[in-house]
Amino acid sequence: MKNLKKYYLYKPVIFFSLMILKVIVAVLFQTIPLLIYYIVNLITESGDFKLFIYVGIAALCLILVSISMNLFEEYNSHKYIDTITELYRKDVFQGILNLDLTEINNKQVGEYLSILNKDVTSISDKHFTAVFDSVSTISAIVMGFVVSCILNWIITLFIFFMSAMVVLVPMLLSKKIYTRFNEYSLAVSELSKYFENFLNGSLIVLNCNAIHKIANIVNEVDKDLLKKENKYWKVISFDNNIVQILILLLQFFTVFFACLLVHYGLAKVAICVAFLQIGTTIYSPLTQLISSYSYIKSVKGVVNRLSEFTKLTDKKVNKCDIKDPSISVSGLTISYNDRKILDNVSYTFDFGKKYMLTGKSGIGKSTLLNSIFGYINKESGEIDFFNENERVENTNDNSNSLIGYVHQKPYLFIGSLVENITMFSKEPDMEKVNKIIKQCRLDDFASQRGLNTPLDNSNNSISLGEMQRISLARILYLDKPILFLDEVTSSLDENNAHAINGAIKELDNKLVIWISHDKDTQNLSWLDLKLIIQDSKLIETQI
Repeated sequence: MKNLKKYYLYKPVIFFSLMILKVIVAVLFQTIPLLIYYIVNLITESGDFKLFIYVGIAALCLILVSISMNLFEEYNSHKYIDTITELYRKDVFQGILNLDLTEINNKQVGEYLSILNKDVTSISDKHFTAVFDSVSTISAIVMGFVVSCILNWIITLFIFFMSAMVVLVPMLLSKKIYTRFNEYSLAVSELSKYFENFLNGSLIVLNCNAIHKIANIVNEVDKDLLKKENKYWKVISFDNNIVQILILLLQFFTVFFACLLVHYGLAKVAICVAFLQIGTTIYSPLTQLISSYSYIKSVKGVVNRLSEFTKLTDKKVNKCDIKDPSISVSGLTISYNDRKILDNVSYTFDFGKKYMLTGKSGIGKSTLLNSIFGYINKESGEIDFFNENERVENTNDNSNSLIGYVHQKPYLFIGSLVENITMFSKEPDMEKVNKIIKQCRLDDFASQRGLNTPLDNSNNSISLGEMQRISLARILYLDKPILFLDEVTSSLDENNAHAINGAIKELDNKLVIWISHDKDTQNLSWLDLKLIIQDSKLIETQI
């Protein structure tokens, strides 16, 4: 509960107003058995028909008022739950984006999609809604016992002990319910991961004629999910059925006991009728409270897992403002599966210079840039940003502040060309945007698609080369002092590649590291130095 307190109290005045309204509605509903008792008593005992009519009208008015207030309360409670669910999902999403880069890199998108969809919805349905419902049900139960005491304290005592037995069942099963739901939630994340992985590689699956094999693999994961789901619902079903049986027994024995009291002259006939109504006003809320308790306990593990993300929502980004930074790499070693990719690499990348980084495919070029950026963990070594006056580590915040990274696989966001370049800036510098569009040879693209028209690549109408140029434009707009370019011209034709080369060449006061292949050496002869990764070492040569 403490992990979600912030959301319940998002708007404390509204929250407590709704809680008070829930109590008032519960009190109004629970006075109905009392009125029924007086109505029946008037007919069976006093025979005052006129008073009977007045009390009946009063009871009808009370029922109408109670129903109206209940509808108003439920509508506004639902709105409030929607609001805090929206806030909660936003915070979880923001927390995921604030994760350490290496942690994001170690997980697949499918896991996060499952968290944002399935897990957040579960918390909304099984925690937020259950807690709101619990306030109503607890109020109804307490008021029900008060009314019951007014009518007959002996029957009330009997109801109390029987109710305690009903409540005991879910408490005994709560640990089992929690365990089963947690297993089910993790299985959903696992299946989402597999779906995302194979759908992203659907063209390869099709090309390799592996549809049947892949479908069987996913089916096995799905079977495991269904097994865990079945185990969860078995526990829930058993819990609900036992509670229902106990509630029915409680209702039967309550009326039976009341009839015995009437038979022996210890209570009036009206008591039996009143306690029939109490069966609705106490036992139904009691059933609902037990369900709410089970739901809240079941998502406890999910709440704890997601709290790891919500804690990062307000994470402070410490922007690094070091001027003219160079990069120092000292003793850097990185291995994959006992194979050394980089072995004790040391080098200084000087600010103001432009480097070509080359080597065979898979030799470690991207690994070097990713380790400097902080996207992958290093086995050993030190990486710093420095100038004449200061030196700072390559933390996530420092890397994001200083480095603009154009990846080998470009990415477009749902939005317009301007939004993709400026990363959804509310007040973009359009003069700068237009200048960069020309630099990156996006003039024709902008005139055809428009600057502010949402880009639609659902039918692959945007080429890889166009996506690379948009990605480059995005980084140039950010104007960071260090540029990492991972084969940015690999998908461009000769004219566009030449234009991009010219745009990068004209950049002043930047440290540029450009991953490229040996065949591009002639086109990139204007770069200052050529670095080759060979035998896990970094070798400097002249271009």
